[in-house]
Amino acid sequence: MRVDAHQHFWEYTPEEYPWMDEPLSLLKRHFLPPDLLPELVKAGLDGTVAVQARQSLEESRWLLELSDQYPAILGVVGWVDLCAANVDDQLERFQTHPKFVGVRHVVQDEPDDSFMLRPDFQRGIQALAQHHLTYDILIYPHQLPAALALVRKFPDQPFVVDHLAKPLIEKQVLEPWCDQMAELASYPHVECKLSGMVTEATWGQWQPDDFKPYLDAVFRHFGPDRLMYGSDWPVCLLSAEYQAVYALIMNHIASLTVEEQDAIMGTNAIRFYDLKVERTAIHLSKPEPGDFPTRTHGIPPSTNQGIGARPAWQASLPQGGRCGPCPLSILSQGSHSSLAHRTPNGAFGNRHRACTILHDGSGHRTSLPGSECLLC
Repeated sequence: MRVDAHQHFWEYTPEEYPWMDEPLSLLKRHFLPPDLLPELVKAGLDGTVAVQARQSLEESRWLLELSDQYPAILGVVGWVDLCAANVDDQLERFQTHPKFVGVRHVVQDEPDDSFMLRPDFQRGIQALAQHHLTYDILIYPHQLPAALALVRKFPDQPFVVDHLAKPLIEKQVLEPWCDQMAELASYPHVECKLSGMVTEATWGQWQPDDFKPYLDAVFRHFGPDRLMYGSDWPVCLLSAEYQAVYALIMNHIASLTVEEQDAIMGTNAIRFYDLKVERTAIHLSKPEPGDFPTRTHGIPPSTNQGIGARPAWQASLPQGGRCGPCPLSILSQGSHSSLAHRTPNGAFGNRHRACTILHDGSGHRTSLPGSECLLC
């Protein structure tokens, strides 16, 4: 299963997102699941981890509500006040939701470089382990020394570094970031997200080679077993479209084994966040029996035919038909294919991809015309 381990949603208001200043004006609108799902489809991804963008309990509740509505949201990294005396009560409130998988604080905006060393903050970090939750480290390079002190003090707490700790890619500065990331990677309970890089380069003018020294460093330090892909959508749109971000990582890992690529593109995120992925996440709502014709295919588990290969689950449709409310017509040969279908070389086939498969435990059921498509 392929997972985008880092993206955001919001309903924009100037009061709630004051950090969106004029250079970030492109972000000053609503970004919601229907905006993201078509991008996941194009990339052949099955689900996401939604990460907080506003430090409020209200946003954490809202993200969990979204995850109830959209199965593609496999997990939520929310916010609680880790410095509060009642942090355990706040965590208890959210822990009952199975998709609440971790916590993040926007440490990068804290004026005190030693914020993570404060006793009240560390008391909150200690509470995470008791609730079996992860912590996302969002920092700039100058805050890496404090991050090192934090992970040393909590060897049993799972940590993941967001955005490679935001190295100075635009200026092509490697040190001391590289040495500090190597030290951070020496702790086995620390992982790293391949995310947020395009906004640390020259917006809209970067070249893939700009990122190579930084990607090479984290691959050397963490290895493919502790790295995970994240788009940082929609923030990435300031510098690149979603598919360009996805291609940047896919091209870099093209020489790895299939198992290593699968780990980076999904398995590591599923393990780290303990995501519940019992079925294909992006799917049509299941029709009621007798509402429309369906065909169930007894398909064996996917085999590794190449990068992200999936079986070509298909169902015959009337020639020239349409896919429910979707405006796209079915191909003339009358076939309707899974969103997740990828050819052995990792590229999409030339089939209509507006809708996908719902795994029902015994096979794969394709919802045919008349069903509600979450993507259309």
